[in-house]
Amino acid sequence: MVERKYSIKALAAMCGMTIPQLADSANIKPQRLYDISAGRRKLTGAELLKLAEIANVKPEEVKA
Repeated sequence: MVERKYSIKALAAMCGMTIPQLADSANIKPQRLYDISAGRRKLTGAELLKLAEIANVKPEEVKA
């Protein structure tokens, strides 16, 4: 079985949103989401769960 991992950018696209819109939906500051996407910061468990729920994917499918 192939394991899928979605980036922040891919999650936003799957939801038909921009990264700032996804951040707003997840109650995360847009700059923080950009930093996570660029690898400068790590996702918290709560952020991971929020993003997975919004994108309707399993938490383990989110590239953290």
